[in-house]
Amino acid sequence: MLSTLIEDTPVSCNSTPVGDILVPCPSTSQQSTSFDLQQNSNITELLKDIYKEITMILLKLNRSDASQSFQQCHSRDDLATLEDSLSNPQTHLHLINSLTSVGGDNIGASVRLMAGRLISSTLAVSCNWIGKHGKIGLKSSFPRIINVLRTKKLHNGSTDDIVDMVLKKWLKNMPAVVARSSTSSTQPADE
Repeated sequence: MLSTLIEDTPVSCNSTPVGDILVPCPSTSQQSTSFDLQQNSNITELLKDIYKEITMILLKLNRSDASQSFQQCHSRDDLATLEDSLSNPQTHLHLINSLTSVGGDNIGASVRLMAGRLISSTLAVSCNWIGKHGKIGLKSSFPRIINVLRTKKLHNGSTDDIVDMVLKKWLKNMPAVVARSSTSSTQPADE
């Protein structure tokens, strides 16, 4: 639609806007005609390129699929499904963008909150960093998920080593966290 409008609109003026400046058109008719044709062609191509870029941006925004939400993983199969879906760059970017809203007062808090958003506490109990003792190894089995959690956009000033250290500690402490939460939920409230 815009490209048709661009091609069908003649440009004739005393000056032509190019960016923030006005370029005067030549005054003689023969020079003016060839200059106007060249100028029209250049502007038309520039506008077509801009139109294509805007269209691509809008498509990416629409494809970020508000309908595509990331459910918390409750099993190894859920982790594998998420890992596979992250091979798509758009899905990868969408997950990163959805995790930017998680927050946290510092790097440790934000990594723990993001990990908790992706992995349920009961699943985290059956995971560790490298997969020892029959547990699910996050680092070796799910590198794309780990790379999402390492993304610098999510926590300024962090390094992969800091994020890894927080994740290891989070996984290590998860059995105690789950035990505390199950104990507190089964005890009667004080009267």
